[in-house]
This record gives sequence, structure tokens and C-alpha cells, in this order.
Amino acid sequence: IRSERLAAVGTLAAGVAHEFNNLNVGILGFAELALGRTDLDPDTRTCFDRIRSAARRGRDMTEGLLGFSRARGGQRTRGNLRPVVSETVDLVWRQLQQAGMDLEMRLHPVPDTFMDRSQIGQVILNLLLNARHAMTGRPLKQLTIETDSRDKRVAVRVQDTGCGIAPESLPHLFTPFYSTRGGEGVGGSGTGLGLSVSRMIAENHGGALEVESAVGVGTRFTLWLPAAEAAAGDA
Repeated sequence: IRSERLAAVGTLAAGVAHEFNNLNVGILGFAELALGRTDLDPDTRTCFDRIRSAARRGRDMTEGLLGFSRARGGQRTRGNLRPVVSETVDLVWRQLQQAGMDLEMRLHPVPDTFMDRSQIGQVILNLLLNARHAMTGRPLKQLTIETDSRDKRVAVRVQDTGCGIAPESLPHLFTPFYSTRGGEGVGGSGTGLGLSVSRMIAENHGGALEVESAVGVGTRFTLWLPAAEAAAGDA
């Protein structure tokens, strides 16, 4: 039953990715055309640039859905997590500010890892947006993101002071189409695919995605990836 369910999820994910990509091509194309004009004022150019960045991120997310359906590992190259974290935070920094979030970044030096930058950025983005949603309406809105390394692994932690996740929901959190939205909780775009795709990406990279949470206190997600030296040694 589980095998059939996952096969159906994969088929649906591929279909959603295809249909979304058809729409996104138009958004990205017109944004590129607009940015090619020389008569745009700086504010308008900035707006179109943000539209283009969001459309590119949408394109990368469809690749993530296709990766979920086909179990692909992506195009991995050697790189460091810290610039990926910084670039991803830049994408949503304005949204976090507008939501009243107090962001603390602790980007400690970490070893390199082999990764698909777009896919890992997608995971981090999803965790940041989940944290923002979890803290909506909360008196304390403290969001912390840090990099760390331990036991030949590198990590990105995203911690919030949101509503937390009920113990009965934790075992189902990474199940495709399971979402705690609608009440208190987290859940990507509310479709229940965000965290399942994120964990799939982590596992395809030889890593893991872990969660710790307490209701009324907050939640911490940790993305673990093998250090480049450890991965090369295993090979």
C-alpha cells in the first residue's frame, strides 16, 4: 500500500511540476524582456528583478518536484553552505522584516560539501518560510539560522520561537501531503509537499533532515550533509 501511495505521489508531483513550469516560463520570459529595456526607472527595475528571481526559484522548485518523482540527485558540485544560506536569506529578507521577524545569523566556518546548490537552497528556503508561518501572531518572533560541523558532517539549523508542533504530528511531518496548516503548525505552502521534498533532497545528498519541537516554545530543523572529505573517502 505504501509503495502504491508513493508511486501515485510521484506521478502527481511530476504532473504538478509540468503544469506549473508552463505558467512560470511566461512569467520569467516577460520579466527578462522587461529588464532588457533601457527606459526603466530604478524602482521598476528592482521590481522586475525580484519577479525574475522568484520565477527562477519557482523553476528550481519544479526541478525539486521532478527530483521527488524520479529520485534524482541533481547536479552536485563542491561548495560551501555559508554562501548558499546567505543567498537564500537575501531572497526572503524583506518578507521576514515585514512580518516583524528578528533574524540572527550565525554562519560559523564549515567544511565544503558536494551539493546541488539550487536543491539545498530550496530546502533552506522552505524551512525559513515554515518558520515565518509558525511565528505568525506570536509575541516573540526570533528566527535563528546557523551553520555548524560535527563528525565529518556539516549542518544548517533553522530555529524559531513559533507555536511548535504537537507530538502526535511529528511522526507524520515528512509524509507527502501531510500538513499541519489550518491550525497551529508548519507546512511549506500548505500542500504538505514542502517537507517531504526537502527530506528527499537531503537523503539524495547522503544527508538527513531532523526536527525537534515543543508546543508553545518553538521548532528547530537541522539539515545534515556529509563533508566533502568524508564523501570522497567513502567513494
